[in-house]
Amino acid sequence: MLAAGRWWHSPGFRLAAAAALAAAVTLVLARGWGERQPVGAEEPASAAAAAVAARERARALAAERPTVILIDDLHFAPEEARSLFAALAMALPGHRVLLIGTMRPAAEGDWRGDLLRFDHVRHLHVERLSPKDLAELLRDSFKSEQLAAALGLQIAVKSDGNPFFAFEIIRGLREGQFIRQEADGTWIGTRVVHEIEIPSSVLELVNGRVADLSEEERDVVDVACCLGFEFDPGLVGDVLGIARIPLLKRFARIERSHRLVRAAGRHYVFDHHQVQEALYESLHEQLREEYHGLPGHEIRDLR
Repeated sequence: MLAAGRWWHSPGFRLAAAAALAAAVTLVLARGWGERQPVGAEEPASAAAAAVAARERARALAAERPTVILIDDLHFAPEEARSLFAALAMALPGHRVLLIGTMRPAAEGDWRGDLLRFDHVRHLHVERLSPKDLAELLRDSFKSEQLAAALGLQIAVKSDGNPFFAFEIIRGLREGQFIRQEADGTWIGTRVVHEIEIPSSVLELVNGRVADLSEEERDVVDVACCLGFEFDPGLVGDVLGIARIPLLKRFARIERSHRLVRAAGRHYVFDHHQVQEALYESLHEQLREEYHGLPGHEIRDLR
């Protein structure tokens, strides 16, 4: 058995503390969603007990070395999990811990505002990559100016500046053997890329966002996706027989709550090209034909 001091600084300690912290968070998440606890897991007596356990394990990790804790997609989290995040944020000042939580803007509630009252809490709105930043990311990823220039426009259009989408597209190109790494670490193209295929991981993410729509919301975006990436909301209302004010309020609600569309002057655009494409591909072929066949509405076939 290791002495206490040596165990504290050992890799085994770090792994055990990290695993314990993850277990405490997982138990709160599972309880909040009503899921069955992991087999053999020792469930804390309460959410408060889980918060104490997570706090102590995070402090233990920070005592060994600077620690980053990332809790992703807080907009999906149950109330108990958000409370745990807030409790950790309040308990960790003075310790070498960077606690990061990510969420969609529409999910920002009172609890976030309460946290921002404290000096050690910061809120950052993460914008999409600009064309210049995306070009730099591609040059760094490919280690090749030539390949970055050759694929940059297609990746820019398909990713819409979303870095996750960009990295997944790069991974798809690599796994599809469209690009190959040379001995010096640079990447080269192995064949012509006529059209970049969207990886399944991106489509699953987009489809997950679309699944949150109500039936009424889905109706308007189904028609909108047949109009293209940018569309006139009034035309959607004409097709569905919805008055302009209720229609515009519905689009505003979709923008605010789901971030699937956003206003662009008097028109709307889809948040990503992949959102529009995923919606379009999910429509039954005959329903698409009916939308495209409506006279005077200029709904074009996008296939």
